[in-house]
This record gives sequence, structure tokens and C-alpha cells, in this order.
Amino acid sequence: MRYDAKVADGAWNLIYTRQGAAATNSQKAAGDSKGQQQIFDVANNSFENVVNFGTTGRSKVNARVAYEPVVPEHGPVERLDCTIDQAILQIRPWLRLPLPLRGKGWLDFIYLDSDLRITTGNRGSTFVHIKEGSRLNAVLEGKNKPN
Repeated sequence: MRYDAKVADGAWNLIYTRQGAAATNSQKAAGDSKGQQQIFDVANNSFENVVNFGTTGRSKVNARVAYEPVVPEHGPVERLDCTIDQAILQIRPWLRLPLPLRGKGWLDFIYLDSDLRITTGNRGSTFVHIKEGSRLNAVLEGKNKPN
């Protein structure tokens, strides 16, 4: 399945990234961080990228992205045109600094179901996410074996 708003809505945990050759330095730096998440709010055509640094979760970057589905002449929606409209560095709960991260790009949906999402960005990076609350999270943590 390609992009489906009902399925895409909600929080997705990043489990794998393959950085594209054209990835920016900030994308490459964040690519190795654990605890990355995208939270889709399809009612508002936006999502939030959250990148946690360190193990305490006290430092993170939040980037808000507005998007518009690209509706092809034939077939399902596969691409979202994206605009980063706000980015903030948060250090502990009380210090929030705006960042000058802005830009436009796109996100192609390669695969989407209720548990797994594979996307490719306009700079050539590939991202694999698992839906928060999915049984696949426990499987990856070794707590359960798949049926």
C-alpha cells in the first residue's frame, strides 16, 4: 500500500536509515541518533520530526513539517510535498532555542501498512519506521517472537 492518511496518522519510531549521497550534514548527524520519531497529524497535513540526543531525552530537536499529498493523474498518492516551517532545539524542559532549519522537499511512500512504513526522501535517504504500539516493536526488542 502507498500513502493512506488513516494508516499514516500517529506516531512512528525510526528503526533504520540509509543516508542518501545528497543528505545534509544535519541529516547525517541525526541519522545515528536513537529515539527518532515522526508524528503524523493528517487532520492538519503536518508531521513533527523529533530527534532525541543522548539517553536521557533531555536534548532534542523538533521540526514541524507541513505537507500536501501529490495526487497523480492515475493511481494512488505516493508522494508528499513537504515544507519545514519550524525547528526548535530543546535542552531540558526549560530551554527552547529556535533553529534556522527551513526547506522544501518531498517524501515518497514506498510501503505502508498498519505496522511498517518505508519512505524515501528527496535527498535519497531511505527510512524505515514502525508504528508506535505495534507488535513489531516488541519483536524487535526480542520480547516476543512473530507468529
